[in-house]
Amino acid sequence: MTCNSKISCISWSSYHKNLLASSDYEGTVILWDGFTGQRSKVYQEHEKRCWSVDFNLMDPKLLASGSDDAKVKLWSTNLDNSVASIEAKANVCCVKFSPSSRYHLAFGCADHCVHYYDLRNTKQPIMVFKGHRKAVSYAKFVSGEEIVSASTDSQLKLWNVGKPHCLRSFKGHIN
Repeated sequence: MTCNSKISCISWSSYHKNLLASSDYEGTVILWDGFTGQRSKVYQEHEKRCWSVDFNLMDPKLLASGSDDAKVKLWSTNLDNSVASIEAKANVCCVKFSPSSRYHLAFGCADHCVHYYDLRNTKQPIMVFKGHRKAVSYAKFVSGEEIVSASTDSQLKLWNVGKPHCLRSFKGHIN
């Protein structure tokens, strides 16, 4: 498997064991056949560096990507173009699907926030978690109800998807 640009993120499909997605510094999202090493799809809709890709655990055909173009793109592995786009107000640094819902997605941005969406209504987030002092570089669902975020402010924060305030902050890691 060879790319034309630096790879920023990878995600294995949990359903199709040979399917791998990558994102790169040119804004390209590539689907790979992990057994043959061949590209099966190339998506080139992002206008800037793409930082993150994630497969949906509950919907094996759905993939999300986040980019410096301040967009989250949703892709179906069956189609050649994105199926939806979420406009953020700042660079999107990370995207992550909920492990227990096909409709819920969180993403971290350079606006210091974690944005939590129901994909059935992408016009506005369910919740925006505020509290970091710098860009949110990573977000991960601890469960279907909790998200942990990491920021370049050297803090981790724990959030409940139903509450706007931080449950707990963890300090001490250094970026």
